[in-house]
Amino acid sequence: MSKTKGKKILGKKIKPLAGNNRSFSMQATKRKFATNRQIFRLDSHKYYIPVKLFWTYWKRLKQNI
Repeated sequence: MSKTKGKKILGKKIKPLAGNNRSFSMQATKRKFATNRQIFRLDSHKYYIPVKLFWTYWKRLKQNI
């Protein structure tokens, strides 16, 4: 690849996902890549655990009882 081509590629600005509304695009991206989460509370704190982990833990707990 020539120097000018390399500079062109590096010089390109990356556009946000949803037009100019950057905050929306960031939220959409977070939602897209977030795992399926189970929310539970202990005292006043909220905890988020991926559902896969939650169910594997639950299975083990049931087997040990």
